[in-house]
Amino acid sequence: MEISAEAMLPVSPETAFDTFTDFPAYPRFLSGVDAVEMITDPPLRLKSRFFETRTMFGHTERVKLMVVALDAPYHILFETRAVGTRFTLGIDLAPAEGGTRAALTITATPETFKGRIALAFMAGMRSRIAEALATDLADGRAEAIRRGGPGVGGRAADGSRATHGGSMR
Repeated sequence: MEISAEAMLPVSPETAFDTFTDFPAYPRFLSGVDAVEMITDPPLRLKSRFFETRTMFGHTERVKLMVVALDAPYHILFETRAVGTRFTLGIDLAPAEGGTRAALTITATPETFKGRIALAFMAGMRSRIAEALATDLADGRAEAIRRGGPGVGGRAADGSRATHGGSMR
């Protein structure tokens, strides 16, 4: 299962990347994140790890995330495993007229029978998961704008848009 959200950010890819990889600041600007505890020391690199505590749909969960792919300032991929499922969260940033096109994509791949059951449950929550992703992206967009000033070339940016991509795996 893959779900994504996209938005135009009126800042450079570097500002967007710095914002979305400032893990300790997540609780300050991502409304769904309650706490972040770094496991590895800076600088950001492959295998950097941290715990993220997030409240979603009235349930609080603490997960360990690890950076498994990194191409600054354009791409970062996190991975975690839970309920027999491998979850990845990708952040893709591309230069675009007026700033940066940003996409957040979560992919869930079951690895066990328990994971297939969990994935079936999550499939029924696609729209709610997409809304949570879009909220994270909107929160990150606002923080990037705060950090990056009035925008790139004085142009206004488009708002966030959630999409349901991919297919059930």
